[in-house]
Amino acid sequence: KRENRLEYKVVDAFTPYFQYSHGFRAPSVQQLYGYFQRGNQQYIIGNPSLKPETSRNFELGFKGQTADFNYQVTGFVNKYKNFISRRIDRTTDSGYAYFSYANQKDAKIYGFAANGKVKFYNNYHVFASIAYAKGSQTDDLGVYSSMNSTDPLKTSLGFSYETQVWGGKVTWNWTDKRDTKDLNVGANMYNPTKAYSTVDLDFYWKPLKSLTLGAGISNLFDTKYVDWSNISYYYTNFFEANGGVSGVTEANADSFTEPGRTFYVTLRYDF
Repeated sequence: KRENRLEYKVVDAFTPYFQYSHGFRAPSVQQLYGYFQRGNQQYIIGNPSLKPETSRNFELGFKGQTADFNYQVTGFVNKYKNFISRRIDRTTDSGYAYFSYANQKDAKIYGFAANGKVKFYNNYHVFASIAYAKGSQTDDLGVYSSMNSTDPLKTSLGFSYETQVWGGKVTWNWTDKRDTKDLNVGANMYNPTKAYSTVDLDFYWKPLKSLTLGAGISNLFDTKYVDWSNISYYYTNFFEANGGVSGVTEANADSFTEPGRTFYVTLRYDF
């Protein structure tokens, strides 16, 4: 990936910038030749005819940083040739779903992202972020469609206490539903996504300069939700037009939900 960046610091709190980059991504070995069974009724099959993906990426934004706050606001447009995407390819009479990979002739993803953090009293901070993206694609037959793989609007808001020895934070996350009218979907597809919010707790302790112990709780209130990024490849007109049936139905939607309340501990040693 090659990048060219132009920025000018007006003051510490305001630096506008523009960035252009050109990217190249070769298909992975799995995407080319893989054969993988996931669960009892899903197969992921490689496509040896895949071409490398190239991209031109444009980013315009501004950022700032002082002793008490930092932030960044960015708008972007990414244009692709031979965009590599995953799709449901076909099913058998027994209901097995076969996934494969394909090149889209042209694709575009655009959106914005912003984040910031403010120190408002001693070691106390407030932080927030927001991100949104939308995409479109054209296949090798010239058929234009929306891109299903982009995520819906996501935001977060949090509060933290941070010292060199210990600290913690609480983060509220909110994700919008993936609206079916914005998708390239078959007429019989069932969309189980809804707007949802979760709360996460994270703590750390540094008994030594190089050693950090961590613990936390993800999804504190045990919210039940479906993450669009994990089911987006089920949704395609190609699948239904070629005799397939929906991989996600009202009856099996619960099997696609994300984990509930999760506890974890971490250990990191810096050499």
